[in-house]
Amino acid sequence: MNRREWLAGAGAAAGSVLVGRQAMTAEKLTAGTEAGDVVVRCGGRPVVTYCRTPRPGPTGTPPLFTRSGYLHPIHAPCGAVVTDDFAADHPHQRGVFFAWTKTQVTLDGTELHPDFWNLGSGTGRVRAAGGDEPRITNGRVHLRTRQVWDLKHGDAWIEALHETWDIIVYPPEFTAPQAPGAAYMFDLISRQTPAMRLELPAYRYGGMAVRGAAEWIPKASGVAVTDTDGHTRITADGAKAGWCALSGPVRGNTAGIALFEHPDNPRTPNPLRVHPEVPYFVFCPSKNESWALEKGREQVFRFRVIAANAAVTVAQGNNWWNDFAAGFPR
Repeated sequence: MNRREWLAGAGAAAGSVLVGRQAMTAEKLTAGTEAGDVVVRCGGRPVVTYCRTPRPGPTGTPPLFTRSGYLHPIHAPCGAVVTDDFAADHPHQRGVFFAWTKTQVTLDGTELHPDFWNLGSGTGRVRAAGGDEPRITNGRVHLRTRQVWDLKHGDAWIEALHETWDIIVYPPEFTAPQAPGAAYMFDLISRQTPAMRLELPAYRYGGMAVRGAAEWIPKASGVAVTDTDGHTRITADGAKAGWCALSGPVRGNTAGIALFEHPDNPRTPNPLRVHPEVPYFVFCPSKNESWALEKGREQVFRFRVIAANAAVTVAQGNNWWNDFAAGFPR
């Protein structure tokens, strides 16, 4: 499915979740640094946290899994946390994060294969490297962050890629945080500039990813996956979709998180990697064929995240995607 087909046919039906264009709440967004991380709040309730300080795992977690430069926790308005961190099955999957997996570089005549996704390999890592303080303009929170991707060469860590995130959190447009139709929305723009040529051989995962709520780990949890064309958790893997969502029960509430890929992103529509048993998915530009990120050439990846108090339906998701694709930023 190409971009024109998406725009023509994806979800003409209007949805019921309140992220529309007319604000209806007096509650405002705030943002500030808390324990070294950047936390966005609405009416005092947490919305999303950018992990700016290195976050180690639970006791016994190897130090290689320490990471910064990702988003967790992300909350639905009802308070449900829809992301996870340091899950026992995949401790390297961290909330909403960006990482390439199978890579190849040549440095000082040596061929290296840094893995920025599987941190336990000890060959690659991603870390926050500063950024601006959040600001609020027209009710929106704007945050610019910087990440550095390092590869291991001998005993030294070498900077392989420089990344900037621009995060725009939109003021909520609901009157009651517990309402079934309430949702938070923010945009995330990743700008990546390699410090060396970075080859991405074809591999089944790697890119912008979502690790879903801890409550969705059990097979009997009731978690559901859907995407542009209504694929399920079993059939979505490999689908070329404009968006994907995880939805299910979280501590007595129903909540969902959806990630939308902009049609102007490199190589779109990009295939999904959706795990059949673990609650995560990723948009993977190099899933089916190799790709190379050239030294000094910036690549821009644009995404939208919506955390909702309800299961994400195909019609609602496609309606959101059309709104996102029609104009960026909103």
